[in-house]
Order: sequence, then C-alpha cells, then structure tokens
Amino acid sequence: MIGNHTNTLAGFPYSNYLPQQLFWTENSGRIVFRKKIDTVIGIDHPGIVLGKDIYGYEWIAHHHYKNVYPSIDRMDAFSLGREVYYSNKPVYYDRAKIVERTIYHWLEKKEYSWLRQNCQHFVNNIANGTHTSEAIEDIGNMAFTASGITGLIGLFTGNKTLKKIAVVSATVGIGAKALSRTPVNNALPSRSKQRLLR
Repeated sequence: MIGNHTNTLAGFPYSNYLPQQLFWTENSGRIVFRKKIDTVIGIDHPGIVLGKDIYGYEWIAHHHYKNVYPSIDRMDAFSLGREVYYSNKPVYYDRAKIVERTIYHWLEKKEYSWLRQNCQHFVNNIANGTHTSEAIEDIGNMAFTASGITGLIGLFTGNKTLKKIAVVSATVGIGAKALSRTPVNNALPSRSKQRLLR
C-alpha cells in the first residue's frame, strides 16, 4: 500500500472508497489527534497519518464508534472541523513499521468497544504495542480519587453508605484500569508484510 514510493490499494477492502495510491510524506506514521466533541473530560481522538493522495489530501487511519470498525478517512473527515494536532508522545516502532501495523490492524476489522477497543487502544497498540486507553485510565484515576475522598468522609463521619460508595468507586477504578491494560500479541503474522506491499 505505502512504501518509500507508491503502491496500489487495489484489492483491499473498501478500496472503492479510498484513493488508489497514497504517497509517503514527512508525516506518514505520525500520530495526530483532535479533541472529541461533546465530552466532559476532554478526551483526545487519535489517528495515524498514512500519506497523501495525488490531490494532496492527507489520509488518516482511526477507530471511531460511528464507523464500528477502524476506518481510513481524509484529514477533513477525521477532524470534523476541529483543530488537529501532531502528537509528540514517544512511540516504540519506527514510522514505516507504524504504517505497516496500521494497515494490518485496519484489515483486522476489530469492532469498536468503548472499554476494550476504542480509538486510543487502536493507536497505542499500533504505535507502542500496548493495549491502553488514556481516557479509561483517567476514569479509573477519577474513581480512585472519589473513592478516597468518599471513604475518608465516611470514616470520619461514621456514615456506612459513604463507606460502601467508596468501595464501589474503588472497584470501578480497578476495573477500568484492568480493562484499559489488556495484554496483546504485538507480532504481526509473517504473511502481513507480503500482503501489504504486493
């Protein structure tokens, strides 16, 4: 699909909706993000730059709940009119490997799940080989904080209901962190590279 020069997308699923060629750019393999719309805690929606088409449009792979499966969209569709930023967070793989892993995971067609397979899981798995979601981690941290505050108030006031709420909040925090950190097999099948770059 994408190499140091160009390869064709012919034969890939949904190729009638995608450009037939993408060109490697200085941003291919980089993580981009925009703020999610209508969220209370300011969640980032990340994606991975694949390259540009012959018209100069940049194409992004991302996983959005409305699409159910990972999708590849033009930058303007990805952004939804919001500002898009390039991430500076460290990544484990080089950019060529990130693009290869992106296409592999796009072809895998894992169904979206807010707790187990969201946009952040998708990008973190591809770029770092870790199945984590910053949003779920944040929710777990908030639950732990609420648990601590509620538990202390319950302890000092003798309020049994507050103590029970603290236990439930701690359980939610532990559950959120456990779900966010599901182990993954980082190895791509040996045939994947041949399939991607045919």
